[in-house]
Amino acid sequence: MRKLLVFSAILLCSYILPAQKISRIDFDAIKKSLEVSPGLYKKLVDRFTAADTTLTEDNYTTLYYGQCFQKEYDPYGTDPDFDIFKELYQQEDFTKALPYALKMIGKNPMDMKMTFKALVCYYKMNDEAGKVKMGIRYNNIMKSIFDSGDGKTVATAFVAMCVSDEYEFMASMQVESSAQTLEGNCDVLELKKNDPGLERLYFNVAKPLEAMMKMFKK
Repeated sequence: MRKLLVFSAILLCSYILPAQKISRIDFDAIKKSLEVSPGLYKKLVDRFTAADTTLTEDNYTTLYYGQCFQKEYDPYGTDPDFDIFKELYQQEDFTKALPYALKMIGKNPMDMKMTFKALVCYYKMNDEAGKVKMGIRYNNIMKSIFDSGDGKTVATAFVAMCVSDEYEFMASMQVESSAQTLEGNCDVLELKKNDPGLERLYFNVAKPLEAMMKMFKK
């Protein structure tokens, strides 16, 4: 899949536009707010990692979609600790796996895949406080993605900041994909038969593709 995405990014570079409004997400407005207040993003991240319950929906939108304006944004990156974590997690050694998950989340607080894995670790360890903290973070970011569009068309696609978030989002909706294609800047996920009766979901991945093209230009 990674090779397909790289090839697709090269072919579609002409479709990718600078910061703009995509579905319901106004990237121009988010970028401007972060430029006006240079320390805003870090403050929001600090509150997010503390599972601050006073964060607003707009705060979560800025956190999730504002990550593309941070120099650390790397939607296709891999962490060297993941393989160690994966082995421990599959062995159900959650006590030893959790520190690796937290280390990866510490480097990338918007890593929803690892946030969910950490949530599972806390659950298996009967750590209620940790479970609640990770649940707040995970559920609110999933809601931000849900509010970004309706997922029914290219024009109204859900907006994802990395491919793995598409699968986390689908898992939260309790649907699974059977096939994936690329239409414009959108991943189109054909779905297996599901209770909601959905046939497919559209995810706009313009920002991850844009980040990939910048990486190729270096």
